[in-house]
Amino acid sequence: MNETRYCKCGCGKEIIIKPYHKYCGIPKYIQGHHNHLEEYKKKQREVAKNNPNFGTKKSTNELILCACGCGKTFYKYDNSHRERKYILGHNSYLEEYKGKNREIHLGENNYWFGRSHTEETLKKMRENSWMKGKHLSEERKKMISENKERSLKISKSLKGKPKSEKHKENLSISHKGKPNLSKGKKRIRTKSSEIKCDFCNKISYKQNLRITRNNFCNSGCYNKWQKGRLRPEEYKQKMKLARQRLKEKQGYLVSPKIREIIKQKRALQITPVKDTSIEVKIQTFLKLLGIEFFTHQYIKDIEHGYQCDILIPSMNMVIECDGNYWHKYPVGNEIDNIRTQELLDKGFKVLRLWESEINKMNIKEFENKINEVLIKEV
Repeated sequence: MNETRYCKCGCGKEIIIKPYHKYCGIPKYIQGHHNHLEEYKKKQREVAKNNPNFGTKKSTNELILCACGCGKTFYKYDNSHRERKYILGHNSYLEEYKGKNREIHLGENNYWFGRSHTEETLKKMRENSWMKGKHLSEERKKMISENKERSLKISKSLKGKPKSEKHKENLSISHKGKPNLSKGKKRIRTKSSEIKCDFCNKISYKQNLRITRNNFCNSGCYNKWQKGRLRPEEYKQKMKLARQRLKEKQGYLVSPKIREIIKQKRALQITPVKDTSIEVKIQTFLKLLGIEFFTHQYIKDIEHGYQCDILIPSMNMVIECDGNYWHKYPVGNEIDNIRTQELLDKGFKVLRLWESEINKMNIKEFENKINEVLIKEV
């Protein structure tokens, strides 16, 4: 069976030898490859020529209802131009077909119809049966019943007592390689497995516990109990130091040199990638007014450097388009207020516009606001 054999159709592919080929023999062709041979094609042509419907096109093939009465449609002729009346397998629904099967299985055509085993064949069957000599006697039945009672008494006496090491070893040896019959059965809950929850005072069992260190029935009770606890400041400081040590070991903490490099690279990085709808609206206003501007320019002159939304170098003005949600309308973020003050100290002009204002704004209103900022400083 270790020989390599190739398909005889001429494709050059190997035939995969399988274990059942020992009994049925190795095939000459791969499945379906005998269709490539000219001899097989000639036979198919001869069969098709003898059919009166040879030469009909698929376009002329009509749709017909199945004769079984199911109401489904199918093509009258199959691929080999043979006429059909039923969908494949639907003839088995008819009573005529069922009657034929009954005659075959129950009628006179069946070999065992009206016959029975003779006494000689029954004797042979009894002699050769696997149950011969395995019938239990009355003495054996009594012994089994006595052994059962004895095992019950021993199990009751040993219930709740600890097992010795030798007894455990003997049990492991005896159960080795055998299936676990207790798998899937309900476990008997004893008083030793019961635990009282410290929060809700409900009785729970070890089998259902998630947190066993403080005797809680589930994680919900543990979280509720932990919320009400007040921890001292010494404990908090110890926790902070422990977290820092973990970060140092895992490499999370960054040196001051690397932090400066990250700041320089973040200054060149443009955020966000797309301009918001508010920013786009104001950019269009500036284009219509003919004012030159730059977007997302990094300002280094301030302690808290950042990328401004719009910068107008001719007026030395910074325009910020603040969203109502992210910038906390109407108060504003602390960082935004600090940056506006730093910009004013350095000589910049700042114009901050809220989202609700920009949505209702026109070009004239926007131009008036720019003029107001310019007039104030003058």
